[in-house]
Amino acid sequence: MRNLFFTNCSCPKCRKPLYLSDVEGYSFVCKNCDENFYSMEASCDSVLFKVYFGATQAEYEKNLPLLRQIKKKHKASVIAYDYLKEQVEICWEFIPGSDSINEFIRDMQNIDISSVTYQIEITETLQKVITTSADSLKEAQEKIKSMYNNGDIVLTADDHVATEFRPY
Repeated sequence: MRNLFFTNCSCPKCRKPLYLSDVEGYSFVCKNCDENFYSMEASCDSVLFKVYFGATQAEYEKNLPLLRQIKKKHKASVIAYDYLKEQVEICWEFIPGSDSINEFIRDMQNIDISSVTYQIEITETLQKVITTSADSLKEAQEKIKSMYNNGDIVLTADDHVATEFRPY
């Protein structure tokens, strides 16, 4: 698949985001589990089923007439461009079946988009050592956890020890 079409649906196994599958007969693929799923197996986090893909504003505007034809053909309800995320969003009021999604992917291959979408997970590690008195290690941990959960202990940028970037 030339471009990754990610969705607002999550994997029934690991709960990571699902992408549209280019495997005939399947609607979705989980990049984490490396498994394909049918439409009926997916669950989405909103009323609308959404497909996203990366594109510059110029690419979106250049392809808008063709995107509108695809929207109409596939009975999508909304097509929009997110200027902050630099991505196109196509929405349906239902999750299309596998055959419809496969046809949608074939039609989307005619869109001239040189940008490719990647999802990168950023993990920051904050660390702070707190000293407390207690009768046991378990009691000390519970005491610190309670103080943290109550907002009495707050980690800030000064407590930053590491940042990790990896494909999502």
